[in-house]
Amino acid sequence: MLKGLLRRLRPGRQRAGARGDEPVFDQTRLEPHPESSPSLLHALNEQPTNEAATPAPPLGDAQAGGPSSSRFAHRQHAIQRPAPNHRSPPAMRGLLSLPLQALWRWLALLLIAGLALQLFFLARIVLMTRVDPQSTAFERSELFRLWQESRPTSPAAANGKKAVVRKPKPLRWRQQWVDYERMSTHLKRAVIASEDDAFASHSGVDWDALQEAWMRNAAAQARAEKLAQRSAAQRTTQQAVRQPKVVGGSTITQQLAKNLFLSGERTLLRKGQELVLTLMLEAVLDKRRILEIYLNHVEWGEGVFGAQAAAQRYYGKNAWQLGPEEAARLAVMLPRPRFFEKLPNSAYLAERASVIESRLWFAQLPQ
Repeated sequence: MLKGLLRRLRPGRQRAGARGDEPVFDQTRLEPHPESSPSLLHALNEQPTNEAATPAPPLGDAQAGGPSSSRFAHRQHAIQRPAPNHRSPPAMRGLLSLPLQALWRWLALLLIAGLALQLFFLARIVLMTRVDPQSTAFERSELFRLWQESRPTSPAAANGKKAVVRKPKPLRWRQQWVDYERMSTHLKRAVIASEDDAFASHSGVDWDALQEAWMRNAAAQARAEKLAQRSAAQRTTQQAVRQPKVVGGSTITQQLAKNLFLSGERTLLRKGQELVLTLMLEAVLDKRRILEIYLNHVEWGEGVFGAQAAAQRYYGKNAWQLGPEEAARLAVMLPRPRFFEKLPNSAYLAERASVIESRLWFAQLPQ
């Protein structure tokens, strides 16, 4: 009894009032209970004395009755356990994110390079509104090919046979710019009637013509495959089946876009780029300017580019002196100029030229 009374009168502790106020503790003078375990005493001794850093939780109604319950609550607050960490280690997260970061970096670089290329093409097209283009990508590739063929070659002998020396071909190149107003009106109408009769009305791409060309190519391919199966079944010939002719539905603007900037390969990527360039040309240049650039750089034979060079090559006159029949024959040559250059008296060429000449006055010129 005396021991309990001395414990209640220990300094640093106040009694609860008659109104049931909670006891106030002085933690600087708090002493642990003698019956506490050594590990708990060690944990209590190492606790910081800053009350703001580790405030004691409020005592409940069940703990407000005596000093033993308050001492138990304080000890429970003093022993704090760290919360478990369920996150993966930072090194593992970094290793997992490295491939994704590299993928996004490459995609961003490809996107930036593509946008830069489109801006380069757009800048060149804007420049064409004032400056006449001196050459095209197709002309430069053809000039390089003709230059290689003009050089003499002496291949090494093989299998003891004498090497055949290929004679060089003369480098022939003709191209001269002529303004739109100085070109023959018959040539303008003939080219539109033969290549793109809706040139003045469409927005660069004739979707109906593309669909029709696709259907014709698919039908021709089916006929070629059926003929190949029949020849293989009968085994009557060893000759390879002739590939069907590919019919194109490209407009004058699309042909100009391909000649100006692209190569002649047939891929989906090149076709998509051709479509983008076509829309750029139609947005920046007017129809007259597009037709003017096209007639000055279109191929009319091996090393023959432009209306002026074609008129001088085949008729010995200038581009503004061409008549209806001459203009119609030149327009018919455009899909296969090197083939018809070797066959100027072809029956197909004469028949097709007469058809174009009859449709000459129905062709609508751009305003």
